[in-house]
Order: sequence, then structure tokens, then C-alpha cells
Amino acid sequence: MKWLSSFRARLILTVFPVVAGITIATLVLAEWKFVGTYKRLFAEQFEAQIGTFTATKKKRTEALSVVLGGAEWWRTKRRDGGRWVHWRW
Repeated sequence: MKWLSSFRARLILTVFPVVAGITIATLVLAEWKFVGTYKRLFAEQFEAQIGTFTATKKKRTEALSVVLGGAEWWRTKRRDGGRWVHWRW
């Protein structure tokens, strides 16, 4: 156990936990930042895709209303409570 009493051994045993602690803390902080950034990025991409989907759906509905512009529709109830949609031109 003579090596534990040397200055070099005490220096290594003192510095090693400090370096390990700083390294672990840095990695944890980097991971938190990474996770936060990608959560925000994925949320922005999701909102953009939903917006594109909604705009496309609106355009498709408008195109159908132009094609079917002369049609009037009315509903009647079936006996079982469901609904039928009837088109009149």
C-alpha cells in the first residue's frame, strides 16, 4: 500500500472523481438540451404537416363544391335511426 501514499496516487484519486463528475454532468446537460431541441423540432414539423393536410383537404372540398355546385342535398331518417343522404340535381 505504499503506492497509495505517493503524491501521484493521491493526485489521481482526487482528480479522477472530479473529471468523471464534470464529464457526467456535461453529458446529462447535453442530453437534456438535445431532447428539448428535438421535441420542439418534431412539434413544429407535426404542426406544419397538419397545416398542409388541412389546406389540402380544404382545397379538395372547394373543388368538389365547384363540381357539385348545382346539387342540393337533403337528408331523411331511416327507420333504424341512421341517415341517408339524397342528391337532387
